[in-house]
Amino acid sequence: MSHALTSHLPVSPQDTDRVIRELQSKRGYSVVQCITAERAKEAALRSVDHLDDICKDWPKYGIASANGCGIVKPYRLAGQRVFWDLRQAVTGFLSELVYSGKDCCCSIDAVAFSRCTEKIKTSTLKPHVDISVGCPSHKLVEAMRDFGERFPFSIQCQLALVTREGGPSFVTGRLLDEHEIPRNNRKGFTPMKDEAAQNLVPLQPGQLLIWRSDLVHTNQSGLPASRLGPARPDHVRFQNIARLGLFVTVCPKIYRTEAQRRLKIERAAKGFCTTHSPHIVSVLFPPVVRMCDTIDTHFTAPSIENNSVSPMGAKRTTATARRTRATALPSRPLLSPIPIKI
Repeated sequence: MSHALTSHLPVSPQDTDRVIRELQSKRGYSVVQCITAERAKEAALRSVDHLDDICKDWPKYGIASANGCGIVKPYRLAGQRVFWDLRQAVTGFLSELVYSGKDCCCSIDAVAFSRCTEKIKTSTLKPHVDISVGCPSHKLVEAMRDFGERFPFSIQCQLALVTREGGPSFVTGRLLDEHEIPRNNRKGFTPMKDEAAQNLVPLQPGQLLIWRSDLVHTNQSGLPASRLGPARPDHVRFQNIARLGLFVTVCPKIYRTEAQRRLKIERAAKGFCTTHSPHIVSVLFPPVVRMCDTIDTHFTAPSIENNSVSPMGAKRTTATARRTRATALPSRPLLSPIPIKI
C-alpha cells in the first residue's frame, strides 16, 4: 500500500474554524484541500483502466447509467483498493477537521465517473435533501445533539480526483430550516419539487466538498466534450474523463452499535455498499455482484479478519478473469490485511 496515497494534508485550526463556520451558516457546505493534486492524480491513474473496463459491461455489473449520456455511478466498486485507501484518508481528515480527533467510521459509497461526451442530457437527479424525520441521518443528528457534540450535523462528502471546467458539478440550493425537514419519508432521500439548486460548486483535484444532509442539492451534467476545459490533473489517460470522484460519509464510531458494525462487515464482504450511512447498514441497495467481481486487478476480495474488512494482495489477473463471477470468498487473506475503517 502506498502510504503517500492514503495520507491527507495537515489540518490547521484555521481550516477547522472556517469549515465549521461555513457548515453552520446558511451556506451549508464547505470546500477544503484534503489530499494534494499529485495524490489525486496517482489515485486516478490507479483506477481509470479498471473503471473503463467495468463500465463497458455496466448492465452486468449493476452500474446505474443516466440516460446513456456517459454519466455512470458504479455503486459496486466499493472493493477497489484505491478507493479503500482514499476512504481512510478522508475519514482521518474529517476526524481531525470536524470531530475533534474522535475515532470515526465511514460509508462504503459510490464512485462518480463521467465520460466526456457530446450527447448531454439534463441530469435525472432532482434537487433533494438526504434527510427526513426518522431516517438514519436524522437519528444521527438527534444523538449528536443529545451527546453535546460541537458539530451536531449529518454531513456528506465528495473527494475530487479528476475535474474539468464545464464538467459535471455539484449544485447547491438553500439550507432547510429545522421545521422544514420532510416528515413523510423514512428513507432520507427526499426530492424537493418546489426547490431550485443553482449555485455551482467547482472543485480542483484533491479538494473535499463537505455538505450538510439538510442542504438542497443536485448534480449538473456539464457541457458537451467539445466545450469542456482541459482535464485537471493534466494527463493523457484522463482525456476522456469529465469527472472522477469518490463519495464518502463519516461520523464518530460511538454512534455505531456493535451489532451494526458486525452486520456492516458481513454485508460489505458480500458486496453491499452502505450509500450515505456510515453508522448503519442500508437495505435500499441489494448487491448486484459480489465484491470480488469489481475488485482492483491487483487485489482479490476483502476478507473478514479480526472483525475488519480488508482488501488483500494477489497476483494480477487478465481482464477476462477479473470479470468472471467469483463462486466463493477466500477463507483467509493471501497477505497480512490492512485494517479498513468502515
